Amino acid sequence: MALSIALVINLKVSSLNLQGNDIGQKGISYIQKMISESHTITELNISDNNIGSYGANAIQKMLADNRSLRKLEMSGEEFTNSDAIPIAKAIQEHPELEHVDLSHNNFGDDSAALFEEMISESISLQTLNLSWNQFRKEGAIKVARGLKENPYLKDFNFSWNGIGDDGAFDFAKTLKVNSVLTTLDLTCCRIGHDGFIKLITAINLNESLLHLKVGKNNIPEEFAEAALAILRNCPVLTLETLDLTDCTYSPKFEDHIQNLKDMHRHINVLYGYALNYGKNKTDSVADILKEGLECLRDFCKENNVSLVELFERFDSDDSMSVSLQEFQEGLKEAGVPLSLYKIEMFANALDKDGDGEVDYSEIYQAMMTLK
Repeated sequence: MALSIALVINLKVSSLNLQGNDIGQKGISYIQKMISESHTITELNISDNNIGSYGANAIQKMLADNRSLRKLEMSGEEFTNSDAIPIAKAIQEHPELEHVDLSHNNFGDDSAALFEEMISESISLQTLNLSWNQFRKEGAIKVARGLKENPYLKDFNFSWNGIGDDGAFDFAKTLKVNSVLTTLDLTCCRIGHDGFIKLITAINLNESLLHLKVGKNNIPEEFAEAALAILRNCPVLTLETLDLTDCTYSPKFEDHIQNLKDMHRHINVLYGYALNYGKNKTDSVADILKEGLECLRDFCKENNVSLVELFERFDSDDSMSVSLQEFQEGLKEAGVPLSLYKIEMFANALDKDGDGEVDYSEIYQAMMTLK
């Protein structure tokens, strides 16, 4: 309340970051009233405050009254499908809002039609982040359809949603007609080789896309090679970055990249294990273990399942111990987004005592070392 009163009077502050402050229902109501009266704040970050449905309605009121906000970040607010009703409409009707982050929430297919309308009708949005939600095939169809109609949105992040090949097909259809989008992020979306090739083929008909991110998907090397051949044969290639980070290929893949660069020198292809974006590193046991644990943790969070519940799926005799093969097959069947090579290396790294078994206690103890 004190901060809100001060900011109504202050005419110089233009960016307000309240991320991770547990402001609660009263807090968001004060912020809503302040933003409704403020004409100077253009950037607001209220992420990770878990404001839920009450906060969704407060945001609706805020955006109805305010006309100066250009950037709004609302990641990790525990929004659900029903909260999309006030939020999507308010974003759609705001005349100045250019950048919106709704990642790490619980939106899914039931709210996809609202986001389709929001995307297709917005006249100001340039960047939209819907990553780490619960969209699947049906949601992807609607969201991709909204992108077809939008002539303004340039950067769209839909990563970490389990849309699969069918969802990728619809984004490929969008790329064939969309002439504005410059960045499309479909990292870790359970896309296989069919969906990937559809996306690559669509690029031949797209003149705006600069960056396609499809790392952490199940894309075998032979299909990655085929994709590079398709791009090489494009008479004009706008694409500057093809991100296949965490897709691990043999050294000969470099030859295919060079063949592509011989025709289109500007393109950058990223692949293999990466500690940082664009910086590929040699896999070490420590790196593989850390990546596997982080991926397992994120997968459990995305799918609302505990680590012990996931392990029990592999553990048919309730011994809290499984063979390396059972563990690898269990991760693959569950859809944990690690390549087969990484799954094998991860399982071996967990088996510290070398008994050919992965114990739940070994995973749990290793997980406790993550920061």
